[in-house]
Amino acid sequence: MKRKSLMSVLVKQALCGALLLGGAAGSASRGGARWDRPEWSGTGRPAQSAALDELLVNKSVWGKNVSNTVKGMSVAYDGKRGLVFVSGIATRYLMVIDPAQSHPSASIDLGVSGSHTSSMRVDETRRRLFWVGRTDESIRVIDVDSRKVVASRDAAGAPSGRHPVKDVALDPATGWIWIANLDNHAVTGYSADLKSSTSIPGLSGPISVAAAPGGDLLYVLDAQGRSETRLLRYRPSAHDVAVLQTYSSTLLSPPPKLVHVTPDGTILVVNREVRAYAPDTLQTLWTASLPVSPESVVSVNGTAAFMLRKAGFERGYPESLVQLRDSSTGAALATVKVRFEASWAAADPEGERLFVGNGGDGSVSVISTATRKVLSTIDAGNGAEGVAIDSGIGTKYILNRLGGSEIYVQKAGSAKLERWEAGKWPTELAVDPDRRRLFALSHYESAIYRWNLSSNTRMSSLSLGVPGNTGDSLCDFDYDASTAIAGAVFPETGYVAAADMAAGGVLWTRRFADFAVGPDRGPGNAFVIVDGARSRLYVVWTVARRLSALDLRTGATKKEYSFRHSVDTTYAINAACLDPAGDRLFVGPDVVDLDTLQLTQSLSSVNKVFYADAGIALGMALDSNDMETLVELDANTLGVRRQWSLVSTGMMRLVPTYDPGSGRIHFADLANARVLSMAYAP
Repeated sequence: MKRKSLMSVLVKQALCGALLLGGAAGSASRGGARWDRPEWSGTGRPAQSAALDELLVNKSVWGKNVSNTVKGMSVAYDGKRGLVFVSGIATRYLMVIDPAQSHPSASIDLGVSGSHTSSMRVDETRRRLFWVGRTDESIRVIDVDSRKVVASRDAAGAPSGRHPVKDVALDPATGWIWIANLDNHAVTGYSADLKSSTSIPGLSGPISVAAAPGGDLLYVLDAQGRSETRLLRYRPSAHDVAVLQTYSSTLLSPPPKLVHVTPDGTILVVNREVRAYAPDTLQTLWTASLPVSPESVVSVNGTAAFMLRKAGFERGYPESLVQLRDSSTGAALATVKVRFEASWAAADPEGERLFVGNGGDGSVSVISTATRKVLSTIDAGNGAEGVAIDSGIGTKYILNRLGGSEIYVQKAGSAKLERWEAGKWPTELAVDPDRRRLFALSHYESAIYRWNLSSNTRMSSLSLGVPGNTGDSLCDFDYDASTAIAGAVFPETGYVAAADMAAGGVLWTRRFADFAVGPDRGPGNAFVIVDGARSRLYVVWTVARRLSALDLRTGATKKEYSFRHSVDTTYAINAACLDPAGDRLFVGPDVVDLDTLQLTQSLSSVNKVFYADAGIALGMALDSNDMETLVELDANTLGVRRQWSLVSTGMMRLVPTYDPGSGRIHFADLANARVLSMAYAP
C-alpha cells in the first residue's frame, strides 16, 4: 500500500513531458451538502530553508558534472567540428556531444523555461546554430565555435503546451531561418541576428517548410482544412508564391504532412505515402508506401531516412524504426531498429552517418548509411525519476526511465552508481526488504520485472496479461508487502491488474473501457493503491473523476465515488496516498473516508500528501513561482505544523520518498538528474 514504512517503500516517477488537469476550483460533496473546494493558498507559516544533500547522477555516471536534458528528441550536427547537439523538453540546456565519446562533454544554457520541444538547424558556413521552440516560436542563435547564445527572441506569454511550430528550414543562400507556425497561419523568416523578418503571404495552415539546396527557394505545405493541402513554391528574393500541387483525400489519402528536399533537389511530399518530384518539371519520379506516417525526414548521400516513431508496435515491440530508402528511386534499402520515441535526426555527409534522437531513451543512435546498421548508442541525458530505499541496508534504487530504461543502484556509504537494465520504460519501483525483492513495472510490456536482492540478480519477469502500451499515458503501480500483492492500472487502455508476487502469478485483470484515455496523455491519468488490511484495490481515474474500490482478490467492484471537481494533478506522480491509521485516502489535496468512500475535506495547504502514519502526514505544495515546499501536517487535525522551502523546479516536479528507518526524505529531481535528501524527524 502507498505508505512509506519499513515494510515497503514505493516510489513514483515523473514524466517528461506534461502536467495534467491542474486543480481547478469546483464543488464537492460533504455529508450531502455542497461546498466550495479551496485552491492552494499557502500555509501562512514561515518556511524553513531545508538543508539538502545532493547526488548528481550525471557526475556519478559520466565522471563529469554536465547539466542535463530530458527527452532529447531534437538533434543537429556541425560537420566542421564533428559535434552533435541534442535538445530535450522542460530543461534549458543544449547538450554537446563528441560522437567518439559515450556521453555529453558540455552543455549550453539556452535561458528558456517551460515545456519546449524544439527544432534545430546548423549553418556551417556562417557558424550558427538555430534553436526554435515548437511551443511558442522562441528562438536562440548560437555561435557553434564559442558555444555562446548570440541572439534571442522570446514569444509573449508562457509556452502553450501545444506545438504550433510545425517545421523549420534554413535558407543556405541567405542564412535566414524560416518557421512554419500553424496558429499564426504564417511561415516567417528571420535573419541570423533576428533583427529582420518577413512572412510568406496568403497562407491558411502551414504545416511544413523546406529549403532547396541552392538557396532562395522554399517549398511549403499549406493545409486548407482537413481534406486538402497545397504544395507552394516561394522565392524570397522576389517575394513570389506559386501553387504547384493540390492534394485531397481522393488524390493522396490522407493529405501530406511533410515536405523535404534532398541534397540533389528532389522534392519529397510525405505522409504514409511518399511522392518524389523532379525540382524543375515536377514530374513524379517515384512513389512509395510507409507503414506509418513519419515524424520527420532527413537525407544524405543518396539515402532518405524516415523516422517511424511508432512503427515498431506493428511488429510487436516498442522501439522506433528508421526506414532507409534510395532517394533517387524510392527503393527500400533497410529498416533499422533504434530506441524509444525517435522523432528527429541529423546527417553527417562526410562520415556517412545519421544521428537519431531517441526522445524516450535519453540517447542518440548512430546509424551508418553504408552498412545500414546502428554503429553505437550515445547517452544524451539521464533522469532521477524516483527513489526506493532498502531500509535494512540503506541501498538506494534510483529510477531512470527516460535516461535508458534502467535503475541506478547506490550502496550505503558509496558514491558510485551501478546500472541495472530494467525492461522497457520502467515506470515504478517497489522494495520488499523482508522478502529481499525489488520490483519495477514496465510500461511498454505491461510486465513486472523482479530482482533477488540477496544475490543482486534479475529474475524472470511476470507478464500481467494485458496489452502493452504504445504512448506515454503512464501506468501506475503499487505494492503491499503485508500481502505481497501488486496492483497496476494502465490508463491508455483502461486495464487494471493485480498479482501475487510471492506466488508469482496474476490474480485477475479487468478492463474499464469507458475510462481509457488513449496513448498520448502523459502522467497522472490514473492512480492505484493496494489496501491489504481491507483487501481492496483503489483506482483513481482522474479524467473521469471516479474512484473505484475493487476486491483485492477478485477485482469485483465494492464501491464507487464520483468527484464533483477536477482531481488535482499538479503533482502527477505519487498523487494518491493511503493513511492506514486514519482510515482515509488522500487524492491530491482531497481526503476520502475509506468506510463510506466519500470526500470529507480538501486541504488548502498542500497539493498532495505522499506519506501518512504515526501521527503525521507529509505533503508537497507548489507556489506561483514554482517553488516546491515540504509541509508537515498533524495527522489528526491536518493542520500545518512545519514547512520547508526546497527548490524551484519548473515543469517537472520533485518526487518525494520518506524512509522512516533512516530518518531521511529523498526528492528525485528528473529535470536535473539528481537526488536531494534531508534529515527529518517528526
